[in-house]
Amino acid sequence: MTIAGVSTPLPARLIKLLEVAFGDDLYTEGDVPDATDVLVDEDIKARLLVWNAVIDDVCKAQTSIVLSSEKLRFAAWFRALYQGVVTMDASQKLVVITKEMAADLSAQQMTTLGELGAFELALALGRAVGPEEVDGFNYGSPYMHMVGAIRSAKANKGSGRGKNLDTLLGEALISGDKSDVKRFFTDLCHRLTNSNLMPCFARAAIQILTFVNKADQNIRDDLAWIIYMVEVRMKYMGRGIPIPFDVELSISAKETAEDKRRKGTGPRGIIVLDGAGVSRSTTRECLAEMLTPAPSSGGAGLVAALSDLQVGLVDIGARLDGFGARLEKLEGSGTPGPKSKCWICQSDGHLAATCSTAKGKELREKKLASAIKPAAEAK
Repeated sequence: MTIAGVSTPLPARLIKLLEVAFGDDLYTEGDVPDATDVLVDEDIKARLLVWNAVIDDVCKAQTSIVLSSEKLRFAAWFRALYQGVVTMDASQKLVVITKEMAADLSAQQMTTLGELGAFELALALGRAVGPEEVDGFNYGSPYMHMVGAIRSAKANKGSGRGKNLDTLLGEALISGDKSDVKRFFTDLCHRLTNSNLMPCFARAAIQILTFVNKADQNIRDDLAWIIYMVEVRMKYMGRGIPIPFDVELSISAKETAEDKRRKGTGPRGIIVLDGAGVSRSTTRECLAEMLTPAPSSGGAGLVAALSDLQVGLVDIGARLDGFGARLEKLEGSGTPGPKSKCWICQSDGHLAATCSTAKGKELREKKLASAIKPAAEAK
């Protein structure tokens, strides 16, 4: 136990009284919890009532007294020993292990709140952390308040290095690609396995691998997988990871992914036109396909792909103009209205695609030339 950072044992007089009480059979070894036990708050309170009675009884038998401050020190020492609380600093709140805390510690295979804090910080930053970096951890609270997180944020500010898990998940939601997040977990497990900063890191690596494998087995869709990870972070922040697998959260993630697709709010992609119509794939997949040259093209594959994309965009523009004209007719106006004003010459009665002014012709010729020239050079 420490008081304001100073190592302090139990009061010597109280230790002597407890030794006398043991000799007088006022308590036995069965009343002393094992050193590895983690007690919940209700058990702590019940045991402290017994110990206070023991102290009072031995004082009566020895015609001695124990100061109230000594009893408070004993209570704090007892809580520290069996709840992982190691401070009596007045500026810090005494942590009481609740049933929920004890259940999470057991699920994460952690023995103290300090180990759970180290696990939480390592999971967020993607690296092994030292015991001093866990200072500031609060159960169920975001990792950003811990010393290690603050230091990392300052060190990596503006550098683009050291992306944390939440940043990578945010990027994955936009791209629809989970590969960077998967690589983050793999690298983290490797670092924890080879670290001796905390004895719990080997267990933590196994927990993370189990967690990711369960997610892979139960969620095949990439977007749903990413959303599941995001929702896990929101629900389990400051508590570790869902052990066992959170089935309800996975169902919710799958429904959210489907809902995003129906509303058109899913990951952004590049539209590639082909002979059969329009197909959509993720940005990373489209770029990979475009940047891969054909086997015998000598690099012309990229030029040809870009040319096809330009032609497709010109075609899309022409189709949109046509759809606009058809919409006016369907609305029953009969004649072009204010919505059909040409944006080139600002005149009513026609659209930009059919503008007969010199400027309109010039713009159409430039679009056509920019689409045809790359294809000709590729040949």
